[in-house]
Amino acid sequence: GIMATPDKATVDGYDTQMQTNHLSHFLLTKELFPMLEAQAKESGDARIVNHSSAGRFQTPNDGLEQMYFEKRGGDLGGDEMKFDGPCFFRYFQTKLANSVFTYGLHNKLKAKDSKIRAI
Repeated sequence: GIMATPDKATVDGYDTQMQTNHLSHFLLTKELFPMLEAQAKESGDARIVNHSSAGRFQTPNDGLEQMYFEKRGGDLGGDEMKFDGPCFFRYFQTKLANSVFTYGLHNKLKAKDSKIRAI
């Protein structure tokens, strides 16, 4: 992943940190899911392990914010590198997004009694 980078857009239009730290992990999980299901069927177990950081507790508004998930890279608040500045605010959102995604996936898999575990 990346941390506290300048406010720039990817070619897809998303913030570079959001796309690198969260959206790409989400997509990788989606693309690998059929193989994970096959592995779980064969061996009785498969795991999805996502990494976050304590930064997820530092979001300025105590939660996920829609604007960070939109195609607004380069328009999310500047490049100030202070810990309580926009570069870190974007980073914190990516880490919270990873955590929320993992908990949500865990709950969905558990509800359908899947042999795949999200941790």
